[in-house]
Amino acid sequence: MDNADQNLSDGRYQGDNGTVRVELRIDADAGIVSGDLFLLRQAGDGYLGSARTRPDVTAELPGSWPAIWQSANGMIIAAEIAAGPVPGDPGAATVRFTWDRAVNGLPVGATVTVVVRWAGPEFRELGVETETEEGVRPPEPVQWNGTPTGFRECLRGAGFAVPEAGEPTGIPRQADGWLWDESVVFGVLDDWMTWAAQARLDAPAWQAHLLMLGRPVKKGLYGVMFDIGGGLPRQGCAVFADEIRARTDPADHDRRIIQTVVHELGHTCNLVHRFERPVGRADSTSFMNYDWMYDGGNQAALFWDRFAYRFDDDELAFLRHGPRTSVEPGTAPFHSADYWGAAPGTNPAFIPAAPTPGFRLTLEPPARGAVFEFGQPIYLQVTLGNTGPAAVPLPPGALDIKAGHLEIIVERGPGDGSGTIGADARSFVPMVQRCLIDFTGDDDQLEPGDSITENVSLTFGAGGFPMAEPGTYLLTPLLSLPGDNVIRGRTLRVRVAYPRSRRDEDHAAVLQRPDVGAWFALGGSEVLGAARDSLSAIREERMATAGPADPIAATITRSLGLDASRPYVRFTDGKYSSHPADTDRAFATLGALTSDETAMLCFDEATAEKTRDLFTLVRSGDIFRVQR
Repeated sequence: MDNADQNLSDGRYQGDNGTVRVELRIDADAGIVSGDLFLLRQAGDGYLGSARTRPDVTAELPGSWPAIWQSANGMIIAAEIAAGPVPGDPGAATVRFTWDRAVNGLPVGATVTVVVRWAGPEFRELGVETETEEGVRPPEPVQWNGTPTGFRECLRGAGFAVPEAGEPTGIPRQADGWLWDESVVFGVLDDWMTWAAQARLDAPAWQAHLLMLGRPVKKGLYGVMFDIGGGLPRQGCAVFADEIRARTDPADHDRRIIQTVVHELGHTCNLVHRFERPVGRADSTSFMNYDWMYDGGNQAALFWDRFAYRFDDDELAFLRHGPRTSVEPGTAPFHSADYWGAAPGTNPAFIPAAPTPGFRLTLEPPARGAVFEFGQPIYLQVTLGNTGPAAVPLPPGALDIKAGHLEIIVERGPGDGSGTIGADARSFVPMVQRCLIDFTGDDDQLEPGDSITENVSLTFGAGGFPMAEPGTYLLTPLLSLPGDNVIRGRTLRVRVAYPRSRRDEDHAAVLQRPDVGAWFALGGSEVLGAARDSLSAIREERMATAGPADPIAATITRSLGLDASRPYVRFTDGKYSSHPADTDRAFATLGALTSDETAMLCFDEATAEKTRDLFTLVRSGDIFRVQR
């Protein structure tokens, strides 16, 4: 490793020693060396794990450096990486990995030494398959530093090779426009990916699927990303280009759409919003920030003056050198990797020790109480009240759990009464990420004495079911506002009841299937037909014994009514088709539910109100213009 008769170029290196294959990444400018290791097998390479030099170490080649190893099974241990050029062989390098403990898939005490060759200047490869709605214009490249720059150039700047992936077919324009609700978008992505996939969808792949669409049902929504293990695990996203054009100055259309596309693709690689409380970097000009959240808020012009079409350094280090199982689409759940915590200048994530004065932030359970049946989907109302003397500016979607401002900490156990959030507490991460990049910058004002409410589903998220087991849970809401202002609300104690019969256990086994959880999170889905059929059977069985006021039956009834009220778009055999709403079924289902006051007590006030509003729209014929 001491021979240095030539320099090693930055980029990706590949090679094997007959037993182990290595993808090495040398990033001299950042002082980072990393690599992914695979066990060579006849059936296909088996991923062993990833290593990178420690964040507090600057790698200068040639040399050896302390490193961090993360195995495919999640084990994290200390390691060492050594790398240097091969004398007389330009473009070749020798790399050695050693560990202080046994590594899964390798003999105890094994050292792996491999000669690798330069494969290209990019550190990783991300294929992007794009499907565009007819009539929706993709953005034109913008000039940046004298170079035409589109989303692919932005990804290349982040260190990715970006090959074309798949053959686009184009989504035909509907005369009165498609109703692009998130469940409809999810269905089209699922259909399209299944049709176009070269491998199983539930297997990780360095590939992202992007829909370029017109206008969404939800006003002000610019992009969405889905994260469902076993279905659409951080592989599919959509950008609503016409919505962006409708709300911004024509001179800004292209750069804002490009930013949104890269923003959503960043989510598929596990990047989170920079303004979120755990990150605390609203001063960032990264793709992953919002202009109106920048530098305390109301600094959009300054954001764009400083915007450089790049990610922040800690994001780049993660994209280029993070563990494969954290970055690659289809692997670890969204928001599961803390890549920002060790970055220079990072402060520990702030959580107020007590509810914040001047605000009343609460979670409110259904009228029948905070005890939920085993397996029952959990819906709550969240309320923000201004109890202070001055108006408070609120970002769009402030109480939307999918938009990144509202965070709910879930902690198991009765608590000690101190109000301190324990180390084992986890933040609930929804399976749908809504990017409300409202470029208009028009904040709502919450006047003194006023309040706003929203409903929130905590049933199923990117990490699965947060309250899958019987017992007591503490739920603490946190709200991030411009200016690094973190508001803590009152903790709500809820209890998931123990099953009372074998039937309850059997029903819970179905209710806790990932496809059923996704069904509830989406408010129904035509592509999740097995979930719909299973839930219909549970509903009939429970209503036969306990009536429509059974909490689980009532919740299923609501989701079935919502599903029936929605027109769908499907992609089958290479063609798109429209499936109209089943208004008769929606009317009968929602009508029976909303007319039963006892059944409606199974919902919090916000969810009950939205359910009644939906029934009113179904009855009037104005289908699916209300959000959950």
